[in-house]
Amino acid sequence: TKYSLTLLFCIMTSMVTFAQWTVNLSGAPGYYRIDAVHFIDDNTGFVGGTNSLFGGDGILSKTSNGGSSWTTVATITSSPIQAIHFVNSMLGFAVGTNGLMARTTDGGNTWSTQNYTNPNSGNKEVFKSVHFVDQNTGYIAGGFYEMMVLKTIDGGVN
Repeated sequence: TKYSLTLLFCIMTSMVTFAQWTVNLSGAPGYYRIDAVHFIDDNTGFVGGTNSLFGGDGILSKTSNGGSSWTTVATITSSPIQAIHFVNSMLGFAVGTNGLMARTTDGGNTWSTQNYTNPNSGNKEVFKSVHFVDQNTGYIAGGFYEMMVLKTIDGGVN
């Protein structure tokens, strides 16, 4: 019937769409959990996460071959990575637990970090999202003690 053919077409179309994803079995070593991914282009990308179930360190890894292999570029004590964003091939940011705000200006090879303390509670927040609209203006969002969105207009320096 007409409805059976329509249903069959929808199922086949869905199967074709899902079939376009492939599993990369190379993996990124040292992770318990990966929570963030950001690719600058087809080959260069970053993943971030943690090396432990509870209270682990944050890990950032980089690939230059589309994910076939990964190199750890940063381990950040007690601050699992929750999100990564690059403005261009050199300038990137990562955020995470314990108020982590990390910045790279050399394509992710080295990272400088700072930890934000909420002035209202005196506690370190958990940041879950980072996005920059240009090299100066960016936003991070999250919270644990207080939900918040923070804005920078100087490339993450302040």
